[in-house]
Amino acid sequence: QNHHHHHHHHPKITMAAIDPYSSRDPLPPTLREGDHFLLHTADDRQIFAQAVRSKAAKKGNAPACKINKRTYSTHNLIGLPYGTVLEVGREGLVPLPEGEDLLPCSDGV
Repeated sequence: QNHHHHHHHHPKITMAAIDPYSSRDPLPPTLREGDHFLLHTADDRQIFAQAVRSKAAKKGNAPACKINKRTYSTHNLIGLPYGTVLEVGREGLVPLPEGEDLLPCSDGV
């Protein structure tokens, strides 16, 4: 009955740029405010999202991104490099430190 069991893996997703960004502009290395981007889930789905500062998300315009029917804000992703792996936590999308793997660790469940 330990709810703080940290072998429980939250789903992880990867920030990806939308391809092609534009034939002329090179891809920006980091997510900028207002940019649309993709989130790749571990099961190969793609979720369309937009980087918005929380204040900018007014009622009525599509909120940042929806994952499994929940809405997550993306203001904390602005400035992160594409390819960053995020954990879908209860509080929102949490960028993971470099070197985290998308594959769940097999700790012999």
